[in-house]
Amino acid sequence: MPVASLLVPSVFMLVGGIVGAVGYFMLARARASRRWPSVTGQVVRSEVVSREQTDTEPGTIHIGRRPRVYSVALEYAYEVDGTTLKSKRLAFTDSFTKSEGQCEKLAERYPVGSPVTVYYDPEKPTNAVLDRTTGCGPLLFFGVGSVFFLGGVAALALMLRSR
Repeated sequence: MPVASLLVPSVFMLVGGIVGAVGYFMLARARASRRWPSVTGQVVRSEVVSREQTDTEPGTIHIGRRPRVYSVALEYAYEVDGTTLKSKRLAFTDSFTKSEGQCEKLAERYPVGSPVTVYYDPEKPTNAVLDRTTGCGPLLFFGVGSVFFLGGVAALALMLRSR
């Protein structure tokens, strides 16, 4: 069997392993934050920002007008052991683009000056989050990665078995 024929299943295993690992680590970080202590902080910035999507972003090819990409610029201040810290992280698992309407609702949920519960890593207090829930993103990464990895393993096993 030529070595080149092993390339496709190997690539599936590699890509699946990487994507699955990213999902696993996102889940692990979100779960670890459930044990973190909390303090009351205050929102210092909360606004919807938009920009034109570029052709250099993965999976994008545009002809004509470029679509707008929206996000919420959120920042909050909190104090741990007498030191004032700031963070911009809402959640570990919230890294996907939202619509303008979703962003506006999120910004309204965290108006400037409002108090927020901040969960912080006691070993590294600059590592903080407001929302400790796990969305579907990490599960999707883990699931798709696992399917690719196991598909590559199965294809490789079949190829080696048929020798």
